[in-house]
Amino acid sequence: PMVGFGFMDNTVMLQMGNTLDCTIGVAFGLSTLSAAAMGQACSDVAGIVFGDTVERACTALGLPSAGLTLDQRRMAVSKRVALLGSCIGVVCGCLLGMTNLLFMDTGRANALKQSDKEEIDQPVTSLSGHGFSLRVNNTHYHTVQNHGSAFGGSAAAEDEEDEEASSLTTTPC
Repeated sequence: PMVGFGFMDNTVMLQMGNTLDCTIGVAFGLSTLSAAAMGQACSDVAGIVFGDTVERACTALGLPSAGLTLDQRRMAVSKRVALLGSCIGVVCGCLLGMTNLLFMDTGRANALKQSDKEEIDQPVTSLSGHGFSLRVNNTHYHTVQNHGSAFGGSAAAEDEEDEEASSLTTTPC
């Protein structure tokens, strides 16, 4: 049963982590490790919910049980062997679960994040409205009231790294 647990654990984690990375991760700019952690949380919940199902499936397949007596199961050596067998089974299942990577587009999330970043990094060509403030690429833009025009104004740009200021003219929307 432990091979089944490991396989299910990695399958859910990889599939959910990738799905979350390509959706929520792109939308909110989360790191891939954040998406992986959320995928692991989903995998843990799935383990709790479907753990009994895996055990019943193993029983239905006719996999033999150890057939130990109660006294034998209480022995320290039996507990250590059971623990070692469980660990080896989970690791083998996790390795088998990694076969999901062969069928996944693992670069999709990075491509989506990169294309989203390129859209954000486009230069700002006009600003309008009083009291409007915008930060793009370490440059802070804010509108300044222009008494000469009822609709337009000027926008001052302050580069936070160079502390240089320049001016842009805004146009009404």
